[in-house]
Amino acid sequence: MLKTQGIILRTVKYGESSLILDIYTRDKGLQSFIIGGVRSKKAKTKTGLLQLMSLVDLVSYYRDNKDMHRIKEVNPTHIYSAIPFEIAKSSVGVFLIEFIQKTLKEQESNVQLFDFISECYLFLDKTEQSVRNFHLVFLLKYAAFLGIQPESNFSKENKYFDMNESTFVTEIPVIHHCLNEEESECLNRLISCDLSETHQVKISKELRKTLLNELIEYFQLHLDTKLVINAHLILEQVLDYKN
Repeated sequence: MLKTQGIILRTVKYGESSLILDIYTRDKGLQSFIIGGVRSKKAKTKTGLLQLMSLVDLVSYYRDNKDMHRIKEVNPTHIYSAIPFEIAKSSVGVFLIEFIQKTLKEQESNVQLFDFISECYLFLDKTEQSVRNFHLVFLLKYAAFLGIQPESNFSKENKYFDMNESTFVTEIPVIHHCLNEEESECLNRLISCDLSETHQVKISKELRKTLLNELIEYFQLHLDTKLVINAHLILEQVLDYKN
């Protein structure tokens, strides 16, 4: 038996009443699970508990050599009070889940990363401040767990961020992709920002949109993968409206 906490990254219907779940767990990293009977009228565990972003306590039959494990019992670790009902928070939450699901491949335990992700969702649910910049700061802190954290060396001389070298430089290299001076200065503010202070960073909606697209490209560049992120288009529209 494996008893652990998890956050649901993906759900797929299987058969008449089952679900297959990709869950990032605190003790075993990213794993796939199947749970039966949850889509039937008499199900003890309702599918409402097993939505994207849900934080859960689960008990499963687990074997290291299996690609999928059967869930015996699952209960909520936390029931969101704001994320499902506030469009800005739900849009940010869905974007982050899609981004994590498409970049996180770890099948080993990383307790610090799990705690970071779960604490971010708890904060997102509870905060009464604006979340317009939350996703940008999350991505920068998440990058550190993947080993691709941008260097924090911005200065009057080092005023351009070199996307290829992950550092601020004095001149824009011909063969590298660099952010301009305004984008670099804003990126530096976000790098040093705590998640609880993201609402204090003043960014125009145009610059916020640009930085989000640049950060997606940054992850693509350093993870050597093509990231097709769909939720950020909805996120941009929602945050533009909220701004």
